[in-house]
Amino acid sequence: MRAPRGNGVGIMLNRLLAALGFKPGIPGIESLDGKLRDVARRLVTGDVPDAWQPLSSSAQARVARGNWHGQDVVLKVFLPRGPLELLKSLFRGSRGVRAVRRGRDLEADGFHAPPVLAHGWDGTREILLMQAVAGESLLRLCSRRLGEPQLPLRQRRDRLREFGRFIGRLHEKQWVHGDLRLGNTLWNAGRQAFVLLDNESNQRSDKPEMQRANLVQLNMIAPQYLSRSDRLRVLTGYAAERRLDTRQRKAVTRQVAADTLERWQQRAARGGPRPRHWVGSSG
Repeated sequence: MRAPRGNGVGIMLNRLLAALGFKPGIPGIESLDGKLRDVARRLVTGDVPDAWQPLSSSAQARVARGNWHGQDVVLKVFLPRGPLELLKSLFRGSRGVRAVRRGRDLEADGFHAPPVLAHGWDGTREILLMQAVAGESLLRLCSRRLGEPQLPLRQRRDRLREFGRFIGRLHEKQWVHGDLRLGNTLWNAGRQAFVLLDNESNQRSDKPEMQRANLVQLNMIAPQYLSRSDRLRVLTGYAAERRLDTRQRKAVTRQVAADTLERWQQRAARGGPRPRHWVGSSG
């Protein structure tokens, strides 16, 4: 399996910028060492070392879990998405830099994100080493996407309502997650807390349409994997946390349903969902 390749001109431009030293770094984060860069290269080519377990991810990244110096860790490689990505990162921060910043800001607001241990580059690819967070994804706990839900019925219903309240608190703090899905949220039973993954696209916003987009993202899971009743439990928890009255709750529910239908139509028009990198049954 060959590594994904980008536009030739873009790669040349990125290499030129890199040679000139224009690579965003992260103050206070350890630099990635050569051995981890080798693991990252092998992860991209599909020749993953035996000690590392590849995980499903977006098409623009490769992710694996392993052990590094006695610590459970997750290695994430950001694949270049376009010819001008590194140039844009000089002004807004690279995906890795943004992931660290957003994670720190989330923690400062009382939420949880995986701690970043090391950061570096391998050519045009950016690499993060993160502490593996204890917990299981809501996709496994509460949906049928990867088999039968791991939680018993009553616990599953309670967790979904709690998740709705969690989203409400997130929005109260004017946080909008860039890709809020059950698979991007862990439940840490020890801390009794949700942990957000893939935070590089998070934004600050109090605009109702942007916050509503998170509810639509969650609602895009196919009906056979999460029932209508379970979706309503998330919305019920959300409405309670945001102190919405009956009229407001119904209005939000109607708008989320309409926006979801529009997104399904857009998905059908482009020929299906955006590509993902699936590994076995990992979510």
